[in-house]
Amino acid sequence: MRTRNKAFTLVELLTVIGIISLLLSLALPALNEARMRAREVGDRASLHSIGVAIESFANDLGYYPPSNIRNEVISGFTLPTTLKRQWKDGDDPPDQGAHRLVEALFGLEYLGFQTEHYYYTENGIPMKLNTNTGRLEETKLWGPYLQIENVNLGTMQEAHANSTEFPDGSRNDNSVFVDTLDRKAPKAILYYRARASKRLHWPQSGEYYGYSIYNYDDNMEITQDENLSTNEPFHPMFADPTDIDDGFYKFIWNPITGIVPGGSSRETDLRESSARPFNKDTFMLINAGRDHEYGTADDICNFQKK
Repeated sequence: MRTRNKAFTLVELLTVIGIISLLLSLALPALNEARMRAREVGDRASLHSIGVAIESFANDLGYYPPSNIRNEVISGFTLPTTLKRQWKDGDDPPDQGAHRLVEALFGLEYLGFQTEHYYYTENGIPMKLNTNTGRLEETKLWGPYLQIENVNLGTMQEAHANSTEFPDGSRNDNSVFVDTLDRKAPKAILYYRARASKRLHWPQSGEYYGYSIYNYDDNMEITQDENLSTNEPFHPMFADPTDIDDGFYKFIWNPITGIVPGGSSRETDLRESSARPFNKDTFMLINAGRDHEYGTADDICNFQKK
């Protein structure tokens, strides 16, 4: 008596393959979502670590790290050719708040922060330039305030590929903190220091942003950077700070402040003398979030938007 070989028929194999494909199509979005949530948790932890490091910096030096744009590392002295992170030419985009934060917490050479912004060592000793005598003198380095493995560092060339302001490594390759939500195109974490001496949230008509508690210009080359291929800004929400619906000052405004009794336009609310931003006495950290766009609901920040 002949025995029949047991085997799958072609129809059965195709059915199994179809079921597996269907299950994968259902599972992959859930896996991708889980992966993205895990990265978001990591980015929140990284932002918290940066915030703690900033407080440690302030405890040591008595002030929060500067975030204003700085055009050069030092004036009036030729930097040694061995210094790695320096300007390549006079047309480079200056350091933004995002760059200056990394310098404050690590130092340009990741050895610590130097208050004189002149990074040079002689026989392993950090030196500064005495502008009165023209001589180098021993100085102190502060920090580093973070363990480098606890954060993500990158450059604006990685964050804004094919850009007008940061087109390649020949222009301002100083490090910035970046997110992990898009490995191929990480975005810089913006840093702004509050100027507690100021009393305005939104500059009055005709006034410069320097009158405000937070200065939009601190990261302007980043937020106004454009894609060379499309001539469109990478971050349209923050590209125009005067946009009352989507601009920088709307995003950082604490809406429980500046409200005119009886109701008013939103612009009047933001420009009321009682209007204040979040973190009006300290600093802001802004991660662009999943959509890679500053100023939207998915941004990861060190302040809680309602």
